[in-house]
Amino acid sequence: MIAFDFSSVDWLVVAVVVGAFLAAGTVKGVLGVGLPMIAVPLIAGVTSPAHAIALASVPVVVSNAWQAFHGGHTKDCARRFWPMLTGVVVGAVVGVQILATFDQQLVSGILGIVLVVFTGLQAMPRTLALDARGERWLGPPLGLVGGVLGGMSSLFGPLLILYLVALRLPKDVFVAAVALLFFVGSLPLFLGLVAHGILSPPQIAHSALSSLPVIAGLVIGRRLRRHVPQALFEKALFVVLIVIGLNLVRRAFF
Repeated sequence: MIAFDFSSVDWLVVAVVVGAFLAAGTVKGVLGVGLPMIAVPLIAGVTSPAHAIALASVPVVVSNAWQAFHGGHTKDCARRFWPMLTGVVVGAVVGVQILATFDQQLVSGILGIVLVVFTGLQAMPRTLALDARGERWLGPPLGLVGGVLGGMSSLFGPLLILYLVALRLPKDVFVAAVALLFFVGSLPLFLGLVAHGILSPPQIAHSALSSLPVIAGLVIGRRLRRHVPQALFEKALFVVLIVIGLNLVRRAFF
């Protein structure tokens, strides 16, 4: 029998990783977004950025699957957004193929600027909104572009979130829809990273363990969301999106 040497474990790092994923999972449980943007910078403070991104790979897939298939909105969201979902999958497959040849920092910066500007406009009294006709025509191409960008940089969020925010969905439907879009996009990305040897088996195992505090945070966040009024939900979402956008700009240009 092989004994594991617990003295070699840096418990401070373990505590930071667990705390970061628990906090990020809670925020995602409430708002439906923010997991990698919260967890990765915190974890990168005690380990390498590459390791932090690798640790977040499985929790991102698990958390989106959990939110996409819980709450009773899965069928309605799949039926309503299937053209966009198709575009996301196709785009993600294409994006993964050109992952190594594109300037990810530039992509991050552009998406960050777009996210900050659009979210700021949405927070104003006269908001931008999409009607049924706009939803039908914009969904597929935005899904395709968002999938390509996500496959290249792992940043599926900005364009897809902006689209869903403009639809003014009820909070539970918004969370289910964004999770479903992220889930179908993250699967080709995850499989592509494994196929290209970017994610190794030990990294996948560590990342899978990191899903446990994320799931706990999702449960906490979902319970909190029940007590959050729609107006407060939208304001909190806008704040988080602006913070995410500013962080993308910071990482790209500073």
